[in-house]
Amino acid sequence: MRSSRGGDTSLCSPWVAGVVEERSMFLPAIPQASSSSSSSSFDPDAETLRSRLREVGSRCHKPFYAEGGNNAWGSHVNSLVFPLAYALSRNRTALSPSLGAYANGSCATFACLFRPLASDECEKNRRLRACPPKKKLFSCPRRRRLLASGCEAEVECAVPSLRAAAMKKGEFSHAVRGAAALPAAFQHRGHFWFVSQLLHWLLRPNELTRGLVRRRAAEIGLGAAVRRPLIGVHVRRGDSCRPTQEKKKARRCTGFDDYWHHVVALKHRYAAKSVFLATDDAEVASAARNASTLEFPVIVSSSHPVSWDAVLGKQEFLDRTRVLREIVTDIALLARSDAFVGKFTSNVDRIAYALLAARSNCLKPFVSLDSLWCHDWSNPVGRSIYGTFLC
Repeated sequence: MRSSRGGDTSLCSPWVAGVVEERSMFLPAIPQASSSSSSSSFDPDAETLRSRLREVGSRCHKPFYAEGGNNAWGSHVNSLVFPLAYALSRNRTALSPSLGAYANGSCATFACLFRPLASDECEKNRRLRACPPKKKLFSCPRRRRLLASGCEAEVECAVPSLRAAAMKKGEFSHAVRGAAALPAAFQHRGHFWFVSQLLHWLLRPNELTRGLVRRRAAEIGLGAAVRRPLIGVHVRRGDSCRPTQEKKKARRCTGFDDYWHHVVALKHRYAAKSVFLATDDAEVASAARNASTLEFPVIVSSSHPVSWDAVLGKQEFLDRTRVLREIVTDIALLARSDAFVGKFTSNVDRIAYALLAARSNCLKPFVSLDSLWCHDWSNPVGRSIYGTFLC
């Protein structure tokens, strides 16, 4: 059965506040009769929130640029939750953000790959002069209106900018304010629910991206005929295995076997029929193909390993748009799964599971090998078995 958002409702459990944030595994007992479908596919709160976001975007009221961090894709996306929450709170229109370090020629904003946050007419404000300079967001005279922990500079310009970095200790930080960081109408749904809905709205694919995802799914055998329940697995290695990254993110690079152990357990518990693996590591992809059988096939999407240094421009030949499309496509395919295995020290993994839940309007089984789910961008509130990390 499909949810109201197109997500498959296999292995669905009711959405209970706090469940995801409090554990590294969610393995609910699901009756066999409910393993293939569920009637609880409509979420009125999600519909209400989506309606509010649509209204705020269409009004073009005091539009502003939402500026994320100059980070890898997962971190960049997570940083934009703060400005989007601000737009909802203040009834102001956020214009489609920049793609950050992945901006490349004609593909420079989210509207290149996703549906625009504002109306077409309002998005034209992007052509006007933006507010300089960024440093004024961090200090301002008392007479100027405070904006989160920074301020909105009173300068002559067409469209002001709001930096996520100026908001990480402000009113939308769950670490700072707890449940009060959420709109009152949705506080009973919990932090994970609210963040999931905002990410789902931010990452709505446009027709180009929908086509990319369809073609990629068909190429690797992950089309409509795929057998369910489907377990999604993400194994990122690449530059994330460097000692500096392992220390900063409180994680360790592990091999395919560590993930496969949990995949097999999920297979037996939920009668899973197939696996989708997204990885940037050739050895992991090879091990997965060797583990694949006719009865329990492993469908592999293997992207080219690209270091973050390369994305930042140290390799001028790099096609940033191609790199980003691979990441976006893998996340979209992971979000179609019925259960998830990964590491929540990874921004991409936290986003993938959030989208998986939001698409299906329910919670689905997951295993995080190293940490609890979290979202409080650039704050050291993440808790892994190796220590704390910037969430």
